[in-house]
Amino acid sequence: GNLERHYPRNVSRVSWTRVLEKHLQRVQHDYVWGVPDRRMLAHDLIYPSLAGEALRVGVVIDTSGSVPSELIGQFLAEVKGLRRSVPSITGLVLYADASVSAVHDLERLSPPTITGGGGTSFAPAFAYLERRRFHPDALVYLTDGEAQFPAKPRYPVIWVLPRAAPAIPPWGTVVRLEQTTHTT
Repeated sequence: GNLERHYPRNVSRVSWTRVLEKHLQRVQHDYVWGVPDRRMLAHDLIYPSLAGEALRVGVVIDTSGSVPSELIGQFLAEVKGLRRSVPSITGLVLYADASVSAVHDLERLSPPTITGGGGTSFAPAFAYLERRRFHPDALVYLTDGEAQFPAKPRYPVIWVLPRAAPAIPPWGTVVRLEQTTHTT
C-alpha cells in the first residue's frame, strides 16, 4: 500500500474561521489598535494593547486506497485554507492509511511526497499523537469515513467528510465537504 500519487490543486470550500472559532485560545501575541492599552490612558497616551488568538491543531489526511486522488487534492486545499484562517496556528499534519506514513509541521508550505493507498484505520493516527504527547486544541481528520471509529480522545475532533459519505461518526463534529471538479 505504499503508492505515490499525484493530486490536483483545488480551492478550499470550508469556512475554517467559523468551524474553528470555539477552539481558538486567547493569547497576547500581537499589538492591536482597536482596543487601546487602558493603563496608558490615565497618562493621556494611546498605545495599542496586546491581543490575538492562537490555535494548536492536529490534521490527519486519509491517504488510503478508498480515497481518490481528487479528494486528497481537495483535502490538501482544505489544509491550506485552515492555515490561512488563523494567523497564529501551529500543529502537525499526519498522512495515514493503515499506518502513519508521513508527518510534518503545519507551518511548512508544501507537503512531502505523499504515499499511501493501503487499507484504512483511524487508530494509528490517534496512537501516534498519544505517543508524541501531542494534545491539540482540536484535531481535523479529513477522510472518506470508510473505517472503524476509535475510542473518543480527550481533545475535540472535527471529521471532514465528503457530502456523499455514508459514515456518521459516533462522536466529534462533522463537516461535510462539497466536492467539485474545479481546479486552479
